[in-house]
Amino acid sequence: MPPNTTASSGQQSGRSGRKKGRRARLFVIVLVLAVIGGIGYGAFWTVSTVRASLPQTTGTLTLQGLSGKVEVKRDSYGIPQIYASSDADLFMAQGYVQAQDRFYEMDVRRHMTAGRLSEMFGKSQVKNDEFLRTLGWDRVAKQEYDTKLSASTKAYLQAYAKGVNAYLAGKDGKEISLEYAALGFENNYKPAKWTPVDSVAWLKAMAWDLRGNMQDEIDRSLMTSRLGPQQIADLYPDYPYSRNETIVQEGEYDSLTQAFEQSASTSSSTASTSGSSASTSTSTSSALTSQLASLSGALEDLPTAVGVNGNGIGSNAWVVSGAHTITGKPLLANDPHLSATLPSVWYQMGLHCTTVSSKCQYDVSGYTFAGMPGVIIGHNANISWGMTNSGVDTTDLYLEKLSGDGYLYDNKTVPFTTRTETIKVAGGSSRKIVVRGTNNGPLLSDRDDELVTVGKKATVDTAAPDRGDGYGVALRWTALTPGNTMDAVFEIDKATNWTSFRAASADFEVPSQNLVYADTQGNIGYQLPGKIPTRAQGDDGALPVPGWDSKYRWTGYIKQAELPYELNPKSGYIVTANQAVIDPDKYPYTLTTDWGYGARSQRIIDLIKSKIDDGGKISPDDMRQMQLDNSSEIAKLLVPKLLKIDISDPSVREAQKLLEGWDYTQDSDSAAAAYFNAVWRNILLLAFGDKLPKELRVKGQCLSVEPANDTGPADEDRKVRECGERDADEAQPDGGDRWFEVVRNIINDQNNAWWQSPKSGTDNATTTRDQLFARAMKDARWELTAKLGKDIDTWSWGRLHRLFLNNQTLGTDGPAVIKYMLNRGPWELDGGQATVNATGWNAAGGYSAVWVPSMRMVVDLSDLDNSKWINLSGASGHAYSAHYTDQTGLWVKGELLSWSFSKKAVDESTSDTLTLEP
Repeated sequence: MPPNTTASSGQQSGRSGRKKGRRARLFVIVLVLAVIGGIGYGAFWTVSTVRASLPQTTGTLTLQGLSGKVEVKRDSYGIPQIYASSDADLFMAQGYVQAQDRFYEMDVRRHMTAGRLSEMFGKSQVKNDEFLRTLGWDRVAKQEYDTKLSASTKAYLQAYAKGVNAYLAGKDGKEISLEYAALGFENNYKPAKWTPVDSVAWLKAMAWDLRGNMQDEIDRSLMTSRLGPQQIADLYPDYPYSRNETIVQEGEYDSLTQAFEQSASTSSSTASTSGSSASTSTSTSSALTSQLASLSGALEDLPTAVGVNGNGIGSNAWVVSGAHTITGKPLLANDPHLSATLPSVWYQMGLHCTTVSSKCQYDVSGYTFAGMPGVIIGHNANISWGMTNSGVDTTDLYLEKLSGDGYLYDNKTVPFTTRTETIKVAGGSSRKIVVRGTNNGPLLSDRDDELVTVGKKATVDTAAPDRGDGYGVALRWTALTPGNTMDAVFEIDKATNWTSFRAASADFEVPSQNLVYADTQGNIGYQLPGKIPTRAQGDDGALPVPGWDSKYRWTGYIKQAELPYELNPKSGYIVTANQAVIDPDKYPYTLTTDWGYGARSQRIIDLIKSKIDDGGKISPDDMRQMQLDNSSEIAKLLVPKLLKIDISDPSVREAQKLLEGWDYTQDSDSAAAAYFNAVWRNILLLAFGDKLPKELRVKGQCLSVEPANDTGPADEDRKVRECGERDADEAQPDGGDRWFEVVRNIINDQNNAWWQSPKSGTDNATTTRDQLFARAMKDARWELTAKLGKDIDTWSWGRLHRLFLNNQTLGTDGPAVIKYMLNRGPWELDGGQATVNATGWNAAGGYSAVWVPSMRMVVDLSDLDNSKWINLSGASGHAYSAHYTDQTGLWVKGELLSWSFSKKAVDESTSDTLTLEP
């Protein structure tokens, strides 16, 4: 046994010891075949190797460092509820238990945030490490820990790390997780001790994936190589404020009346993407295009933390007051839409003080991140809260003029800040890099050899400085300035009312999230927190700007008291689903120009109103049903027009008939949903996708196009073959609600230029909307024939729209036998892009789910034990634990688990109890 732990009368993973499925039996067969075949990864594996890492969940363990007894009570799904008599013991036990279930995931996360993936996975990760070292997440996290965080937060982080290390002590890799047994054959990797900074750094990874409009900045700039300003504006339409409600309708803005009156004209001038930032971008467009194309590629290659590299990130969270519920108290629902990962990014857990006092302050339950103490989303005995990504603009890209050992700033050459980083590589030689920075931030362009050459050759006009040594791209981002978001986690966990909750949210600097609130006293509320920059007049953050001109520097940050909030609105509900926070005519600051367009939020509002407008009441199960709403808003717009088109081809006409009488719901067994989504995908490709530059199109998608910036007349002989460069999950047009709005704006213009599509094979060129729609219906018919068969009676949306859960390391890049052992799926899904049940897919790349509701919860403030929750996968990160994916089947069906909170309810639902003693 490890030197600081002692076990007695226990068993490993009580439920897993009793339950073995078909996959476990097949695994034994695979191992036998691996041994016979001499496969390196499996040659020395046995069933005992698999079982070695399964955690002990019953009996007694001695942990040095505890001050009193701790109980870990797990229900039949392996979800732990921890009971302790001091804060230090509570968070130490949290670290121990999370390490039991998820340490490999935690270890990979900390190597990612520190830019040390090469230490685990070898030379394939060097480029990623170079980029991550340039960002310097772990350096900022260490500065936060050293200088910003409160003494109590540091103590909790230290206790958590002590618990993780107590679990690791004396164990070799195969006793920790199956993946280490695989890695051991490659590089003898051994996990290091956990540190408090490892926990803090994870917040930077979360903030990166929720960073706002950086990808839109890049994409708009890349579009300039093929599209004009009006075309780009067409593809980034204004938010439909008159149709889709903002979050804040009746809210307050402390200290803002005078500021708004003084700034009203500024608000209107910065509400669009025109202005000096756009004109400056035009003057340096060639330099930006060449720089950003490679930068975009580098961003795609980065492993995701919680999202799809900043694209498609969304969530739903809403609250309904007791005036409109059957319970007489608020109901709060939340389902963050994140990457589909295995294990899930979330870890369900309860943290309970046996007696809440100054010595032990917490009684909270909800969703945590493995590797971080505290609860991120959930409820305590008094309040509940949920989160959605606000999308506010906290990043800017700057085109920097490079000159020798420095960069140009206000006509003077300023020396770079520099530091040397050494990247250790498993199975190879270490590599050193120099990270350079400007007064705006790190030079991201240094991390791509192509960018060095391109920057020197970039073409700019006389509005920009002389070329000299070329151009670079620097990033300014609020998360690269040390803050104290970690303090906010603990402050929210113990908040008791709206006042203390709002005070706690003031420390939640990055990422900026929409915080939805409810309490047992009947109050509901909303707060936008975050460190949100203000910019000079005319700079709206929509496009990269010149770093050499001081007028493009940030001018400050919005004060916390000036951020929008809402308490007990007259409507009796608050809905957040990534829509605009507030009408810019009512607020003096530009928060972003790249909101989600409100398709989901307005649908949720409509569902709520349909219940309460006639005096009806909403139940907890109504909230769950709303989370599962599959209605397609784009189908409601397009289907009536698709059905009016005269189709002569009998096979295509047969498919068209599927849309007759369809109710626009995207159930997995719906043939109509399958056909419509295929039509939608083909409309997007014909009208928009084929006109976008190669940097935005799917890799391998090749077209014959006129050379970029060719001003001569159209000529087939001058066309060149140009192939897409973007990963399928990241390409455009992705089909989200921005594209809903693009199409809505031109839908009644039969002759709009976007409906023009060139001749292809036997298909004639299209010049009108209905011609393009007819061609899209034909292409969709034959695409589905190829994918699903000729007989439309066998078609279903779920056969196209499937969920695959893949281990994020060896499950994606390991040998086939390892992938089989670690990965799960597929599952056929309801829902779709920009629906409330947001099982998102990228229309440019295909139909598989890319992001999903990563969890769902419904909190009943009248009886917290009546609350419900579900996770995407399960509590365990061990591939052959019974709790690896035991919640997934229920999640797919839209079911929720009981969520015990009171001591009585927890005791009644407990299957295994592990006692930790000092």
